Amino acid sequence: MINLDPQVCIGVEDAAAGVAGINAAGETSIGIGDPQVLSAADINFTSTEQLSLANIRHAMRQPVASY
Repeated sequence: MINLDPQVCIGVEDAAAGVAGINAAGETSIGIGDPQVLSAADINFTSTEQLSLANIRHAMRQPVASY
């Protein structure tokens, strides 16, 4: 265990149930796939190709992000 607070953690998922679990844990959720299906995610990317630290940082500065 690395003993981090959930508020400083990010979870990445491609399923609505996974996003729900990440959210329930109090982490920032990143959905990979259809933003309508993964609408509960804090951040959405349509592909893992878009998943980069720069894009995550940019998205976290936006109220609700979808790329």
